[in-house]
Amino acid sequence: ALGAQADSLRALRAQVRLEQEALAARSAELEGRIESWKALQQADDDAHARQIASLARVYSAMKPEAAARVLVRLDEATFEQIVARLEPRAAGKILALIDPERVARLARPARPSPGGAASSGETGVTS
Repeated sequence: ALGAQADSLRALRAQVRLEQEALAARSAELEGRIESWKALQQADDDAHARQIASLARVYSAMKPEAAARVLVRLDEATFEQIVARLEPRAAGKILALIDPERVARLARPARPSPGGAASSGETGVTS
């Protein structure tokens, strides 16, 4: 009886060891997936930053009136990112044409919006 219990205990220990090894392998696989996801996210963030910088160069080169008409149609986050990268002289000319309330929000600390950026339907361009 004692020998059978010892055999049963050895079998249980072997099973636990196999399950631990399987868990370790699964954990390593998940860690690899997390690292892959982080790399993809970083590549996406980098591409987005390049796109914003490119758009800022384009809007800086446009006539201020035309740039303002386009910029006010953007969601708040994109608007802020592009304005932050505009050439200062161009930014001043463009922002002078945009609704002062919207421009003033650029200076306010960012706070999360509960439903995301919503469009008010206004153009925001002042005449």
